[in-house]
Amino acid sequence: MLGHARGKRRPRERGTKKMGYMKYLKLMNRMNAVTQVPQPPVPQFEKYCKLFVTDEEYDIMMGMKLRGNTEAELRALYTGSDWAGTLYDMCRKGFLLKIYDGAEPTYDLAPMLPGWFEFPLSTGEDSDTVQKASELFTSAINMVTTLNVEPLRTGYAAMNNLKKLQGDKGHMEVALPLEGKAAGKVVHVDRKLSNDTTSVVPSYQLEAYLDSLPDDAPISVMHCFCRNIRRREGMQPKHPTPDEVCLCVGNIAKQIIEFGIGRQVSKAEARRILVDCENKGCVHQVFHYACNMDEETTAICNCDTQCCEMLGSYTRGGMQPLYMRAHAKPVIVHPENCNGCNICNHFCPTVATGFNAQSGKVFVEYQRCIGCGVCVSVCPFEAIEVPEGRAQDGRRRPRALLQAAQEGSGARAQCPPPAEEKINARGGHCQGGL
Repeated sequence: MLGHARGKRRPRERGTKKMGYMKYLKLMNRMNAVTQVPQPPVPQFEKYCKLFVTDEEYDIMMGMKLRGNTEAELRALYTGSDWAGTLYDMCRKGFLLKIYDGAEPTYDLAPMLPGWFEFPLSTGEDSDTVQKASELFTSAINMVTTLNVEPLRTGYAAMNNLKKLQGDKGHMEVALPLEGKAAGKVVHVDRKLSNDTTSVVPSYQLEAYLDSLPDDAPISVMHCFCRNIRRREGMQPKHPTPDEVCLCVGNIAKQIIEFGIGRQVSKAEARRILVDCENKGCVHQVFHYACNMDEETTAICNCDTQCCEMLGSYTRGGMQPLYMRAHAKPVIVHPENCNGCNICNHFCPTVATGFNAQSGKVFVEYQRCIGCGVCVSVCPFEAIEVPEGRAQDGRRRPRALLQAAQEGSGARAQCPPPAEEKINARGGHCQGGL
């Protein structure tokens, strides 16, 4: 009888779990609708949501408009007794993106990633909940990585129609080095910069971009979400860097400062962070609102190429596409200077450059290159430069990379080129050219 009773309960338990997943699947689908980079609704992400989202917060997010909600409209969806506390919590956890532009602020629904998933793990705080969230996120990424096998890989490429990405604007961009070994070797804008704060300065030109911001413009810094997760796994950055390396500007910076997610910094301190990270081999990755290149700049992440969930996933074998807009093309100008140290290969996030021991030459594979300039920054012998120049259409075409499944240092040393316009045996994919 006891065994029979247990057998009766199991279907109900499975049904309850399925109902719970379907509930949060609806929320994840809503969050994916507000970004150019939707995330796979794997079961671990459903559990991640349950860690932080209360039932009252869930109802608000399911009932609100995707963008442009007034506080009164959100308040009308609330059924609890502490509205001020709930609104504060939803902003601090990143569920709501507060827009300060109008006479009164409005609120948008946040995407998952890049989005609110990062907020709880970017405050520098530690707790059992943070540890559990980190474990769930790692499990989700590992699950997606295991799916990067045939025929799933080819099916994924077909489902997402990767060929349509030719000429796409990209979903985020990489910025060029500020100084050091790369000084004087970066792409320059083809017009003279003015002091007019309404002038549009390309965010990938970081020094000019920071200088163009008004003196009272909010700039914030918070702990790196990716480094936090990877350190909990026991992985360390390629070079020791501070935990506070993620810079934000505009509305998102105001929210981070107001709700204590990070702290405010001056332009001078922001620049020091950029230069320090650059000198340690980090890549400046620039994000725009909802990963839409037509929207305002929101964040400048100084990414360690090993820890970064986007850049690092290339060599870890993830299947999520990486859409990058490149603005520069590294050129081997002094091959005779190369001594085969292979440090460029060590730091390159997409294994696009390195020293070929068989040929005795340094190389750059432009099918893989995202134009981040890190090879220029870290080369001790100035064998590689980023010369001045721009694409004929006024911008570089984006990189559309489907992460290759690379195993160990041997894959990095060999660096086989991906097959152009098709998925190769290792999963590499690239479209367009620099």
